[in-house]
This record gives sequence, structure tokens and C-alpha cells, in this order.
Amino acid sequence: MQTIINFLPILSFLFGGGALVAIIKLLLKLNNRIKANERGTQALLRDRLYHIYYKYKDLGYRTSHSTENFENIYTQYHTLGANGVMDDVRKQFYELELEKEEEVKC
Repeated sequence: MQTIINFLPILSFLFGGGALVAIIKLLLKLNNRIKANERGTQALLRDRLYHIYYKYKDLGYRTSHSTENFENIYTQYHTLGANGVMDDVRKQFYELELEKEEEVKC
């Protein structure tokens, strides 16, 4: 977006003012759609994190698989600009006892 803003004077000269306004409107619309997609994705990830947490809280323990899954989702959630809502849930999830894996006998 910043790169295009830097080229606005050149674009204005090449395409005229009307085309420039149309380009700016298009860019703003695209930017709004990207933000909406990010917020929607973040909401879905937050929902999954809550789902995993409450499922294993009800069981009274967490598994190594659920822990790996939770952490992968949390990392992506956090990358989208987490606002700290899930930090406490993550802490509580890690406070659940980790289920001991059964020994595999060959």
C-alpha cells in the first residue's frame, strides 16, 4: 500500500485525476476486505482454541497431540495480532495435566 502511495503523483500524471480516485477507492476496498478476512480468521482460530481448551478441561487432562494442535493454532492466532484475550486460556490449558502416553509394545 505504501509503495502505491509513493507512486500517486506519477499515476496521477499518467492516468489523470479521475483514474487516480478510482484506483484509490479500489485499494481502500481491497484493504477493507483483507482486514475483514484477517478478523474473521482470527475469530475462527479463537473459537477453535476455546473448543480445544474446554474439551480437555472437561476431561481433566491434555494430550501431547492436543497440546501441539493448540500451540499451532495459537501461534497463527497471535500472528494475526492477538489482543491478549487468549493468553489466559493458553496458560490455563498448559496447567492441565499432560496425559502420560502408553508404552508401545512390539
